[in-house]
Amino acid sequence: MNKTTFAPDYPAGFPEEESIEAQAHFWAIYSLSDACTDADMSALDYWLDNDSAHVSAYNSALQLSAALTKLKSVPNVSEVNRPVPLRPRFQLPAKGVMGLAAAACVIFGLFWMLPTRNTVFNTPDQMTDQSNDWVYSTEIGQQKTITLADGSIVDLNGDTQIEVKFYRDARDIILTKGHAQFDIFRDLQRPLTVKTDTADIRVLGTGFDVKSTPSGTSIAVLHGRVDIVPTKGLLAFSEVHKTLKANDYVTVDPYGDVSDVTSYELAKIQGWKSGRYYFQNTPIRDVAAELNRMMSTPITIKDDEIGNMKMTMSFHIDQADKVIAATADSLALDIIIENDQITLTRRVLR
Repeated sequence: MNKTTFAPDYPAGFPEEESIEAQAHFWAIYSLSDACTDADMSALDYWLDNDSAHVSAYNSALQLSAALTKLKSVPNVSEVNRPVPLRPRFQLPAKGVMGLAAAACVIFGLFWMLPTRNTVFNTPDQMTDQSNDWVYSTEIGQQKTITLADGSIVDLNGDTQIEVKFYRDARDIILTKGHAQFDIFRDLQRPLTVKTDTADIRVLGTGFDVKSTPSGTSIAVLHGRVDIVPTKGLLAFSEVHKTLKANDYVTVDPYGDVSDVTSYELAKIQGWKSGRYYFQNTPIRDVAAELNRMMSTPITIKDDEIGNMKMTMSFHIDQADKVIAATADSLALDIIIENDQITLTRRVLR
């Protein structure tokens, strides 16, 4: 592992001269305290990066310190429509170690009263007839920002649906379809996994963009880190995974193959929020899937060869009709509009 050459200032009280285990236990508690700043989180990242033994000790410390991690209670019906405080944190006791120990005893008892992974919290939004899953969705052409019960923020693009399940020891979000951007509340006791058709994306506290398309799943990390675990192919659900940091971008195809890590331009990842779309060497079928989230008349491509054709362009959604016409003309395709849908077919020579 390559060590970072620049050493940041550690927070006051950090046991720099003590054992790795002592430092790990300090971080496990301090990182969730109200005193922890962005600079402190950068120091934690440096500490983890600088020695693989730190990562192992930190993971062990998190398990042992689970009782000191902020817990969420099960929301009741009267709380369903109340705004959730953004990014709440565990408050460290003011009376030092004795106060901390007392808080641990109380919280540890509450911790075991929460449901296990086999028990799902009640929904704060919509509930399906057959389950207690939290379901959020958007219509075609609609975009929505939602706040989950743990304080996490999710931006949904058009024609998108997610199912949310919170447990005592984990949080799962299933991207059933579409495109969403996540800003996840850091809860070390309950790591969060976003699930798509081709990959699991494991996070603690991270901002990232996930898009599900006919060609697979694309992931762009805005801040923090995520682990990508393929759920299809030979490496499905194995210990083999790829870790991404801020400004990393990968795709996972329908067979579970993960692409090489590349960087991205933030404007291109965030553009959809303002109606601007960027495509670079993108298959037409994926362009159509993206536009169909915002257009009332869907684009249909029945020819696989047409669907595999690549496009590079940038445009605002208001220009979509002109872009479709220009693309069809440049690729010698015909546009057929019938039965409330647009179909791209090969041009018939006359």
